[in-house]
Order: sequence, then structure tokens, then C-alpha cells
Amino acid sequence: MVRRVMEGSRRFGMATVDPRTGRLRRVGCEAEVLECQPQPDGRFYLEIVGRRRFRLGDDWETDGYRVASATFFSDSSPPGAAAEAEVAALAAAVEALADAWVKRARAAGRADARVLDVLARAGDKPPPGRHEALSFWVSNLIPTGGDRAWAAAETDTRARLARQLAELRALGAPDGGGGDGNVGCCVM
Repeated sequence: MVRRVMEGSRRFGMATVDPRTGRLRRVGCEAEVLECQPQPDGRFYLEIVGRRRFRLGDDWETDGYRVASATFFSDSSPPGAAAEAEVAALAAAVEALADAWVKRARAAGRADARVLDVLARAGDKPPPGRHEALSFWVSNLIPTGGDRAWAAAETDTRARLARQLAELRALGAPDGGGGDGNVGCCVM
């Protein structure tokens, strides 16, 4: 599969398996290969980045791996200035709590390389004003019981940010909303 991807567009689809049903989730992400290093044992070291979300159509197996038809989608824009202002306010609150969480996680991570690895894998925070991108960055940061599929399936940036605000507060990000001011406990 990797050889085919590298000979073609350098892009492929990724979808996770729902642990409850054992079936592919109906939402996935198109990944682009940024770096590909063949290893002596036949495996590959790949550095990839997610590009676009898709909904799975029909799926089948070809040459030992899963293939599917896909329809790409993105978040719908909120109608009107009031909705845009609400999204901007939610994004500002989420960003402030996420920044505080990252700062505390980095401090705690000095003793635990796994924490620093999670922070590194989340990548750079998107520039201001990119609310949808911010919501996905936050999804990569905060523990959500191990299931981040909800964020990919959600098509409303406002709803995603509102849930993340509640999750960050539940983690105890230091805004006074978490009560004890602790980052929270999670397995990474």
C-alpha cells in the first residue's frame, strides 16, 4: 500500500475501528505522506499530516487492505454576525484554557517523556482566527477517554468548541471552573 501511495498522490485515507462494533467508523481523514523512509525489515517510517475529513461510502478489501469510496466534507459556517461572535468568544475561552493546560502539562512533562510526546504530536497551535483548526488542535491535546472520533464527525465548530470548553474545565484547567486547579489525571 505504501509503495502505491508514494507512486501516486502521496495521500491515503485513515479510519478507525469502533471498539464497540468492530466496524470501520464512517468518518475518516485523508492523510498526506510528508516523509517516507523504508526500513531494512520491509516496514516504513512515515511522517503524515491530516488534510481533509471524509465520510466513508462502500468499503471492500483489495490486495490485503481496506479500500473505500469517500465524500469529503468540512464544517458548516455559522449564519450571521451573532453566531460568528459566539464562535470567536468560545474559541478565545478554549484557547486560553488550552494554553494554560499546555503550560502545566509541559511542567509536569519534564519528568515524563510521554506527556512531552503528546504535546509534540499535537503540533503547532493554529494562528488566531482559525477557529475550526484550533478546535482540532485542542482535540489532539486533551484526553477524552481515548475517543476523539466525535471531533472528526462534528460539523459545527461552535458545538466542538463548546464541548472542549467543558472538557478543559473538567480537567481543571486553571480558570476557576475546575475547582481544584489541577490538570487532571489521564493515561497517555
